[in-house]
Amino acid sequence: MSIEEVIDNLHILIEQGKVLYLGISDVLAWNVGVAAASVGMALFCIYQNRCNAMLCGFESEILLMALFSLHGPSW
Repeated sequence: MSIEEVIDNLHILIEQGKVLYLGISDVLAWNVGVAAASVGMALFCIYQNRCNAMLCGFESEILLMALFSLHGPSW
């Protein structure tokens, strides 16, 4: 199943009122934003970044997604 198919099915659940907010974790934030925008669907409003003691790329991930979606980070 492609990311576009997943986003399309999630968008249907939003339209039916079965889902209020979409969240995602452990993926590249900007990839999700690009995929959602390419099919004209709702973007995820909750994001949990990939972060551990060896890898912590929160700022770069969120800023790339924010720049793409023309939104700013919440801080």
